[in-house]
Amino acid sequence: NMTNCACFGGYEGSPMTGCLECPAGSWCDGVARHACTEHSTSPPKSSSPAHCICWAGHTPSGGACAKCVAGTYKAESGGATCTPCPSNTFSNMQGATSAQYCGACPAHTASATGSDAASACKCELGHFADQDGVACE
Repeated sequence: NMTNCACFGGYEGSPMTGCLECPAGSWCDGVARHACTEHSTSPPKSSSPAHCICWAGHTPSGGACAKCVAGTYKAESGGATCTPCPSNTFSNMQGATSAQYCGACPAHTASATGSDAASACKCELGHFADQDGVACE
């Protein structure tokens, strides 16, 4: 009797009408397709929301995926946290996907790891400027 049959996880539909492979970006419980949360994806044939992973530039946050905050980046999809920009660089971009978005501080300035604005670049000892975030003399 086919009425009690179900598709396996990773598929949707029914044996009566056909079990269809669950597409990437979703997960299927054997009956229905469920979308991954915003800013995440999954491989084809996923059978659980745990298979949904955050995009590059996004990090897990309370069951969802949030953009990496300014001063950080994440180059690959997955469950890792965002990486701070190196010292003496800064990035005001949210959702950065590469350390290339961490720009160098102006001449004769330095900043802490994870700096999110040029104003975080302060004059090095023995150099001066009228304001933070500009080249120092």
